[in-house]
Amino acid sequence: ATASTMIHPGDRIALPAGAEVPAASINWVDLEALPTQGPCWYGDTWHARREGGRLHTGVDIFTRPNQYVYAVADGRLTERYWDIPERISGNAWMLTADDGSQYFYAHLYGFPPGIGTGSRVEAGQIIGWVGGTGNASAAHLHFEIRPGGASPVKPNPILDAAGGCNAAHGAA
Repeated sequence: ATASTMIHPGDRIALPAGAEVPAASINWVDLEALPTQGPCWYGDTWHARREGGRLHTGVDIFTRPNQYVYAVADGRLTERYWDIPERISGNAWMLTADDGSQYFYAHLYGFPPGIGTGSRVEAGQIIGWVGGTGNASAAHLHFEIRPGGASPVKPNPILDAAGGCNAAHGAA
């Protein structure tokens, strides 16, 4: 490569007509709102080993118990999970955004009245409260991001880009 053939920051490139980006390479989404009310903190536990040979496929966001949990995108709540003994997630939601991306929220204290499976929600809308249900050892929000409905991706860079825990409310 020479200086004239290298790509530099700010350069524009164009793909040939008809080029498609393979779905497997799409691993980014922009959050329209933060998942929980601040102040909060989180670390990098992506793929940390869990009991039973599982790998951690999300980020654990720690904040005070009962803080608001927000929809991070416009979409539908497509699955609700209840806190029952054999369910490690405890109370949880799966939010499917209008673009097909999915967001999983676990260990919730509870759900607001008036919303259920199939409910349409808007980014920033309260969908629950931080809790410690399921196999949680402390109150926190387990949050997963699945761009396009595919496998979970490391959420930390996406959460950082949205403002992480810098805001005291749901809007990013």
